[in-house]
Amino acid sequence: MEAIDLRIAPPAQCAHELETGDTDLALIPVAALINIPRYHIVSNYCIGATGKVRTVVLMSNDKVENIRTIYLDPDSRTSVVLVRILAQHYWKITPAFKPYAGQIDVQQGEACVLIGDKVFAHESRFSYRYDLAEQWIRFTGLPFVFAAWATTGTLPAGFVPLFDKALAFGAGHIAESLTGTLPCSRETAIDYLNNNISYSLDAAKQNGLHKFYELLNEKKLS
Repeated sequence: MEAIDLRIAPPAQCAHELETGDTDLALIPVAALINIPRYHIVSNYCIGATGKVRTVVLMSNDKVENIRTIYLDPDSRTSVVLVRILAQHYWKITPAFKPYAGQIDVQQGEACVLIGDKVFAHESRFSYRYDLAEQWIRFTGLPFVFAAWATTGTLPAGFVPLFDKALAFGAGHIAESLTGTLPCSRETAIDYLNNNISYSLDAAKQNGLHKFYELLNEKKLS
């Protein structure tokens, strides 16, 4: 699309640039959206899950009811908030939450939240893997939204339908988009992007997002 000047940036930078007005539209992790004044979600597309998402997982060698410490990835605010909500409201446990850095090494009674490529690299090391999207769905009966397209201003007339058309094309051509070095086999990556990520921001996902914000605000888990 000629109307787009595309920039690739980490989630935290995307949120910062939207908040400061350095970008007009950004894909923002949902836990970061609440800190951006006057945002509104504009697209019918998102990064969500209607079942296992696979790449946002609580890993442990103990059952969840025995976990006393959970190590968190400080770069993923949404997963940090989500695991706190699940611990309090669904698993009914009160672990200590600590940031992890460096080598991933958990002992008995400990667990860590892994996201993204780290899951593919380390998942075989653990006896118990709790997919956070799947656990959320079991808890609420609703799908989960990890990130949504948001703006703080007014986009040009007619832009959003064209933007959604471009996103629909991308979601329908996953295999063609995979180039370069991958963290797993090409077949695994295609299966993950086609079957673990759900891209439409439908009414059920909007309800799931509202529930997430309700629980976050209820106990000030952020």
